[in-house]
Amino acid sequence: MLSYLYKAIPLPQELKFDIINELKQSNNFEILALIAECLENHDDILTDNYELQLFENGQYNVKYLTLAHPLLQYGTYQNKRKVALAIKCNVGMFNEENQFVEKMKDEIRFKVGINVGSKEQIRIKVQKIFDMINETVQEKNQNTIFAIIARDLQKSIEGIDEEKQLNKKLQENEFKFLDKLLQDREDAEIRNNAANSGIIEALHNIFTTRNLDEILYFHFLAFFQFTWPYNAEMSRILVDKKSFDFLLRLLDHKNTKVVNESINAMVNIMYGGTIGLDENQVHPYYNELISVGGIEKIYSLFKRNLKTSKDTASKCLGIAFKAQKIEDKTMRKKIITHLKSIFDRNDEEVEHALRCLSQNSDNRVEIEKNGFNLSDKKDVQ
Repeated sequence: MLSYLYKAIPLPQELKFDIINELKQSNNFEILALIAECLENHDDILTDNYELQLFENGQYNVKYLTLAHPLLQYGTYQNKRKVALAIKCNVGMFNEENQFVEKMKDEIRFKVGINVGSKEQIRIKVQKIFDMINETVQEKNQNTIFAIIARDLQKSIEGIDEEKQLNKKLQENEFKFLDKLLQDREDAEIRNNAANSGIIEALHNIFTTRNLDEILYFHFLAFFQFTWPYNAEMSRILVDKKSFDFLLRLLDHKNTKVVNESINAMVNIMYGGTIGLDENQVHPYYNELISVGGIEKIYSLFKRNLKTSKDTASKCLGIAFKAQKIEDKTMRKKIITHLKSIFDRNDEEVEHALRCLSQNSDNRVEIEKNGFNLSDKKDVQ
């Protein structure tokens, strides 16, 4: 096979893409590993954030080991750290070597054709990879990865020269990497480290200075992952970093997906801000939202009568007015009436919004009209 001829040496430029793509499509990790013994082949192997697929599917864990080793051993400073972080996120954030080793041993124990000797060799390889990951993805190095991403996102892409085009492609990869790395991630540590590395500031600059038609849906998803799952600390970080500024701006985007996810992100931030509050406490971010014209902007979105964004805007306003009266009678009636109309969908956020509003007596009167009753539901905390 042609690939064997290029073990540990650069693939010809005219063949590189086709060879590597074919090997990826066929899950031929053994040959990819041979090619990965050459540093010059790494960028092409890792295109489209391929590192995020390592150990994602337990079916190939033994073969993933074969590829992970040369990527970590011979990679550049930046690639090694991305590979290490991606692997550790997929396998689990282990603090002890034995946890990593046992995780892999459990998944290969009953593999057909693996004898005792092979298992011992695999165990040794697992330990070596763990050592490399542990060395690479210490907290300070993890922060270094995010600092590199933040720096990449701050680069200018204006103009048509080659450097600007390379920066644009680089940023596209960073957006996708963040989206996949942070998606639905329960552990808050990684999101917190990323948020405090300068990435949010870089995204703030992009989303407030670029023309709206230059901001694509996948760009925004990189930010959205910081807001979900709900987290009180993350909400505070995002508010402190003035995320409302660009989220409100993006509500004017022509792409309805961007609009919908922007208002969804605001709901997530506002919901996170209510976690742990007493019933009589007003929302801690209400004043921040008022100061940037957020209430008016979100209410304007609500009045556009676009189904998805109208539902989400009503939830956002309901949570924002936690334990305080909506002074505008028309707004109060319309928001509460709409929330009640979509309550049957068993949407946790709808119930949460209504409960936040019900903690004020004037709002509660409007909620309880026509016999509507929330008393048999759980309290908002």
